[in-house]
Amino acid sequence: MMWTAGRVELWRQTGTRPGPVMVWTPDQTGAFLDSIYQHRLYALYHLVAYRGPRRGEVCGLNWPDVDLDQKKMLIQWQLVVVGWEVQRTRPKTEAGVREVVLDDLTVEEFHRHRERQRDERHVMGLGWDPSGPVFTTLEGEPLHPAAVSTEFQDLIVKAGVPPIRLHDARHVAATLMHGGGADLKVIQETLGHSSYEVTANIYTSVLEERAREAAEGAAQLVPRTPARRVAHTPRTPSQSQEDHKMAKTQVRTSALGGNRTPNLLIRRYIWIFWGCP
Repeated sequence: MMWTAGRVELWRQTGTRPGPVMVWTPDQTGAFLDSIYQHRLYALYHLVAYRGPRRGEVCGLNWPDVDLDQKKMLIQWQLVVVGWEVQRTRPKTEAGVREVVLDDLTVEEFHRHRERQRDERHVMGLGWDPSGPVFTTLEGEPLHPAAVSTEFQDLIVKAGVPPIRLHDARHVAATLMHGGGADLKVIQETLGHSSYEVTANIYTSVLEERAREAAEGAAQLVPRTPARRVAHTPRTPSQSQEDHKMAKTQVRTSALGGNRTPNLLIRRYIWIFWGCP
C-alpha cells in the first residue's frame, strides 16, 4: 500500500500503519534520501531504494563485483543472520545471482562512497582493501545486516517520513521502476525473483500518476465525434426554459397521447367509450 496523504494523516493521528507492507511515494523517498545525504552509508540506502537489492545482498557486496565504468554490479554473495552470527552464503536461487544495471546517479554515489571509505580508512590507520566489502563499519568490518535494519528505522524517525521496513525499500524500488516505464520482466530480473509470476503477484500496485496516465491513454484510443469532445458548459436559465418547453412538446406529440394512432377503428372505439360523436 502506498503512503498516500490520507494514510499519512491517519498514521500521524493514531500511530498505526494501514497495512503490513507500506511503500513510499517518490516524494517521500526523495525526502528521506535528502535528509540522510551526509550519512556515511548514504550510498547503501540509495542503492536499496533505487535498485532494490536484499539486505543480505547489499551487505555482502564486494568492490570487485562493482563495475562503475560499465554501470553494473554483480550480486553473487549475501550475508545472512543465523541466531546473531553472520554467515556468507550464495543466494538461495539461481535467479538471485544476477547482474544489476546502475543508473548514472547511483554510479555517482558509488564514486562518492568509495572516496569517503578511503578517507575513513586513512584516518583510522587501516590499509585500503580494494577487494573488500563495499559497505563496512568504521573499523573496516562487514556490516551486520540486523544493525543496518535498526539504523534504517532510526534514520526514518529523524527524517520525519512515514515508516517502512528496510525490506519494503525493495517494493519502493520496484514501484519506481514500474513508474519509470520498466515492465515486470525487467523488474523480476533486477530484484532477483525466481519467476515472473512472483513479481506479478507482488507488485500489482503502481504509482497513482502512472495509473492516471494509463487511464487517460486508454480513453484517447476511443474515437469520438468533435461534439462529444467539447467541454461541458453550464446551461443558462433561458436555455433551460427552452429545453423544458421542447420536452413538453415532445410529450404531447408522443404515442402515449394517442393523436398519432392512424387506425380509425381504434379511434371509433375511443369515441364510443368517452361518449364522443
